[in-house]
Amino acid sequence: MKITREQAIKLLRDLNQPVPESLSIERITMKLDFIPYIINEKTDAKESQELLNQFLIAIANEEDVFVEDQNQTSIVEPVTKELNFFDQLVHTHFRNKDGTRRKAGVIQAIVEFLCGASEEEPINKQDLVQKIHERFPNKNERSIMASINSQVPTRLKSVRGIKVSSSKSGYWISENNQ
Repeated sequence: MKITREQAIKLLRDLNQPVPESLSIERITMKLDFIPYIINEKTDAKESQELLNQFLIAIANEEDVFVEDQNQTSIVEPVTKELNFFDQLVHTHFRNKDGTRRKAGVIQAIVEFLCGASEEEPINKQDLVQKIHERFPNKNERSIMASINSQVPTRLKSVRGIKVSSSKSGYWISENNQ
């Protein structure tokens, strides 16, 4: 299936996805990759409903979907696997203004490690510092601790809408509490 850049932008906008005119064809394609996860049976694609139906049928039939521009072509690689809990949080709460996923950094790492913890095995702030420092060795441990102290638990909840659970022995993010 082939769709034009303009059709892709119109489809995404009809699905209430922010798409600036200047967005590259690769970034547009990346946004199309997640269409199966941003729609449901009640989704109204307005004027692009027929194109959305054709797009979803092509994905279901494992056909290649290409987005074409005057001098570029990009292939859509739909995310067909079930997103794990951390990826769902990142997809929902860590987006750039144009709707694309933000570059992984310290705050995403904090969320990732908190998602890996549980009520039975929570993680404390010092262990978070060690794990994040292993991932980002160029970061100062004091600045990592400052980020953790400012984010866990209140700022993740107030700014990103991610509820962090806690006990005397540490913190965790529970899928059931989101």
